[in-house]
Amino acid sequence: MKPVKVKPISPFRLSSLLRLQKDPNLALHLFQNPNSNSNSNSNTNPTKAKPFRYTLVSYDLIITKLGRAKMFDEMERILDQLKHETRFSPTEIIFCNVISFYARARLPDRAVLTFFRMPDFRCHRTVKSLNSLLNGLCNCGEFRKLREMFLGFHKYGTPDACTYNILIKACCRSGRLEDARYVFDEMQRRGVCPSVVTFGTLIHQLCLNFRLEEAFKLKNDMMRVYGVMPNAFVYTSLIKGVCGIGELSLAFKLKEEMVRNKLKLNSTVLCHEVNLELLLSVLDSLGKGNFIVVDTWKMAVDMVCKKNMLSNSSDIIDTLKSLIEMGPYCPGKSDLDDHKVKVHADDLIFLDCTSNLTVGIFLNHHLSKVDPSVDVIDKYTV
Repeated sequence: MKPVKVKPISPFRLSSLLRLQKDPNLALHLFQNPNSNSNSNSNTNPTKAKPFRYTLVSYDLIITKLGRAKMFDEMERILDQLKHETRFSPTEIIFCNVISFYARARLPDRAVLTFFRMPDFRCHRTVKSLNSLLNGLCNCGEFRKLREMFLGFHKYGTPDACTYNILIKACCRSGRLEDARYVFDEMQRRGVCPSVVTFGTLIHQLCLNFRLEEAFKLKNDMMRVYGVMPNAFVYTSLIKGVCGIGELSLAFKLKEEMVRNKLKLNSTVLCHEVNLELLLSVLDSLGKGNFIVVDTWKMAVDMVCKKNMLSNSSDIIDTLKSLIEMGPYCPGKSDLDDHKVKVHADDLIFLDCTSNLTVGIFLNHHLSKVDPSVDVIDKYTV
């Protein structure tokens, strides 16, 4: 019986298979041996077989998968193979990604080396790759190296808004707020318009330092002088700042201003910072907008219970009932007083533990796979 002939994988098909493969090790094996099965069933001498014609897309896919998996030695071997390709040159975005992978892994030296190796791959460096490097160095806390790289910026292009935003972020993270304001002024002198990210970074740092008067002035200036509308991050920074000094009435005003501007209230990031009354008001507004996520309740009840904001377990149960009523779902025949809750596919599971005044909150990470017919969960001790 003749062996079944396996159709060879084409370069286009390899890209499709790599895109579908979630396991980086299997993806690497597939990339290195695209036609191992067809060769084994062929009478052709493997030594005379034509080399596989990889596409740039296939290189991009495998480098991305290996970088995300922190398989850097394997990634470097693929990069070395890419360097010897003669049919095309790699694009700059590939190296921007590699630089970001090394920065996230706290390997700034490798990120810098990658940037300087780009000409070896016949790839022209521009402001994009340098911005990727500057941002990576900032996130790694390598502020001295960041400054050294910026001083040579003229070799690669003209600094843009992203460049200045990174410099401002670096100044803020290193505690040099006045230098950040200087960079802000410098970018305007050079004709670069500040963006909402620029203002958000400065306002956030001003709020962290309780320089709220300056923060509010900058918020007003960004709208009136620069025509830039504040985003949710700006409002969140201001709300957390005023809550930090006990100005809850001002926090409510900011919350109402967000609603008027049709901005989504990110209550998740507020839960560790603000007063319970404000949080419940935020949740109420979210409920009206019908876009609360389950993590919001998880954070909210954590805040209620862990910080002992309620005096007894009955208050906790009442608050849970209020939170449930606010949400875009109904738990059905729930019986919180008997410490039982019916489970639904898109619900949190609330479990009362009156002995230590805490409430366990469990979020199923596979909500779409949960059986909606699951019956009542018994009381659980956290």
